[in-house]
Amino acid sequence: MARPGRAALKEQRYDRQLRFVQLRSIESWAPQYWRGSYGGHREDLGSGAFLVRRDRELDLNRAQSAMELLQELNSDVSGNFVEESPEKLLDNDPSFFNRFNLVVATQLPESTLLRLAEVLWNSNIPLLVCRTYGLVGYMRVVIKEHTVVESHPDNMLEDLRLDKPFPELTEHVQDYDLEHMDKKDHSHTPWIVIVAKYLIKWFNEKSEQLPKSYKEKEAFKELIRQGILKNENGTPEDEENFEEEAIKNVNTALNHTEVPRGIEELFNDDCCPKTHGAVIHFIITRYREKAKKDIAAVGNHAAKLLQSLGKDNPDSEIVLYLMLRAVDRFYKQHGRYQVKLINKGLLDAPFTYIPSTTHVGSCFKFAPEEGIIAPGEIQTIQISFNATVVGYFDEQFQFSVAGSPTPVILTIKGCVHRPTLHFDVDELDFGDISFGFPFTKTCRLTNTSLVPVTFKLRVSDDGTQPAVSSFDQIRSDSDPSWRKGIHFSVKPREFTMNPSQGTILPQGHQDIEVTLCPNTVTEFCRKLLVDLEEIGEGVASLVLQARCFVPKLQVYPPILCIDDCCLKVPFERRFFIRNNTHLPGCYGLIPQERKEDSPVFYSSPKPCGIVQPQSTAEIPVVVEVQTLGRHRTRVPIGVFGDERNPLGIELQSYGKLSEIYPSPRLIEFGMIPVLQPNSQNFILFNEGLVPKYFRMKIVCKPHCYVIEPREGVIPADGAVPVTITATLDDTGVFDDVIQLFIGNSLWSILLLQALGVGSTIVIDKPFTPELNLGYQFR
Repeated sequence: MARPGRAALKEQRYDRQLRFVQLRSIESWAPQYWRGSYGGHREDLGSGAFLVRRDRELDLNRAQSAMELLQELNSDVSGNFVEESPEKLLDNDPSFFNRFNLVVATQLPESTLLRLAEVLWNSNIPLLVCRTYGLVGYMRVVIKEHTVVESHPDNMLEDLRLDKPFPELTEHVQDYDLEHMDKKDHSHTPWIVIVAKYLIKWFNEKSEQLPKSYKEKEAFKELIRQGILKNENGTPEDEENFEEEAIKNVNTALNHTEVPRGIEELFNDDCCPKTHGAVIHFIITRYREKAKKDIAAVGNHAAKLLQSLGKDNPDSEIVLYLMLRAVDRFYKQHGRYQVKLINKGLLDAPFTYIPSTTHVGSCFKFAPEEGIIAPGEIQTIQISFNATVVGYFDEQFQFSVAGSPTPVILTIKGCVHRPTLHFDVDELDFGDISFGFPFTKTCRLTNTSLVPVTFKLRVSDDGTQPAVSSFDQIRSDSDPSWRKGIHFSVKPREFTMNPSQGTILPQGHQDIEVTLCPNTVTEFCRKLLVDLEEIGEGVASLVLQARCFVPKLQVYPPILCIDDCCLKVPFERRFFIRNNTHLPGCYGLIPQERKEDSPVFYSSPKPCGIVQPQSTAEIPVVVEVQTLGRHRTRVPIGVFGDERNPLGIELQSYGKLSEIYPSPRLIEFGMIPVLQPNSQNFILFNEGLVPKYFRMKIVCKPHCYVIEPREGVIPADGAVPVTITATLDDTGVFDDVIQLFIGNSLWSILLLQALGVGSTIVIDKPFTPELNLGYQFR
């Protein structure tokens, strides 16, 4: 097959540029440009936008093959490929992505995209997320918002109606006589008047249309310039209202006046009444006439009612001066109103209020309820309303008048509302909380009604006995709850609010602190309820959610060895409480129940405390051996909230009378490199009056330890220092025992502990930057 010419190669490169812009049908391996660990196959050559039919590419991974041809797009393209998956890069080297200005991700799972987006978000690097489905796809951008503030925004086109001025504007413009003004008035003429003035001149001399083209607008500007005053030498004066205002605004002020489309559609709608003439006068006249008609209708109706009741005689007329038709009050709110009884007759009119028998009517009180109104006089009736129902009402109240067969009717209509309150959040989620550790969150309760409200807060299903916090618990190590748990006679009150009650003014708010001190290992789902005094309970609510846990604490060392103890001599040691969780913990060393035959007494000057998340706390313990011999003593440590599973350590002690003993009894090497010697020291004491012969022996792995001296004599009332050197032959934990013989008797033992680290593979020459083998001859 002939080699393709230069033109063909150029066409291939151009074709790749086009396909780079519109990638299609490569969803199966498009992301592999980056994850280049997949080898190419023959079918890839048919759908790959950046592969050509070359047999050598079948053995290369697809990223390498595509990158070679991508770099041919133009001379400025450069790139590289990495044979690694995004997941492994995020696990091992997330900073890898910080070297890019833009990252494009395709066909990645959501979990990987979320991790990648978080890394790039913190580094302010844009992420393009692409996904294709045949010819359909989407692209999303993940980047922090970049706010741009335009300090000089372009104004909208002005609607000055200069081409169709209303009569008042035309009259105002005509009042300015620019040709006969003095210099001061001429230079202070508003620019809009200048434009309108010369626009009339334009219409008269040039055209009946507004200047539209650039040429026409320049001609109109020149027309305005001709109106600038000139001095004696013929030089134009410096008039800013002409040059810098009128001429400058020609481009924006000369707009064709038209009714906005939305308003035009509104007026053309069938529901819009057709109005003509002077609209303002029409509206005023219309409503004035309507008011007159309404007044006449009401008067005629009232006259007919009075006539039907036999009250058309003015000598015995008593009427209500005011009718209440809109009583809008709040539940349990007291309101006061007043009406007036007028006697328009010629005789005294005794009246009496007839009590209402309805539930709503009983909420109204009238004062006075009876009396006598002289002719032509007015009696004011005070009405008090204490709403005890909610909703709309329409009540009629009757007043009997002496000599009248029918009572006078007072109608009161209105609506009673319940005060409205709401929280600023839908729920308070405390998250994970440690047992006995108070946690506080805040919310806001707003009174949206027009009256003050007195509220009380409570939590559903909450108890009454105060909860116990960890800070109170650590004050006493003798509290029985360390052993038996917290005992409540009633259910604990784990939620507290501050304030728990109060008054909120109309349209006001109250910030509330909600504190949860959990004393129950459970998942909380409660409601914060708002009760309003004399109104109702639970008028507003807020969901409270939380999860209470007891953190898992660890104690070490699990075995605390103490050297030979002289009887009844206190020794102080320390052990540690480790908290590897994300919650704080509360612990306490449970006091010893001492008895007369107890071989060992123990106590602590600081038995209780709090260990923070990912931290370690220290507990000092004082041990006093009471009897001879070896003893094992269990020391329990309580965890607040988990009394069923106390922690503990074992005290190993040896009581003796002063004579021969090693110190210390525990030799700890810690972490030491393997195959390298490491030494520790201890001392053999002889408090007796006779020298003693001794020898020592390693029990398990004597080849790993060297004791110097291994045997000898301890002088009377003297001491012998001993050095033990460990050379570990493997990694891991080494536990061994040194046996101390006095004469031919096993007298005591010492414990050895070590942890081997490193490698057991060594070379006979040290590593250097290069290894020079020198000249070699065959």
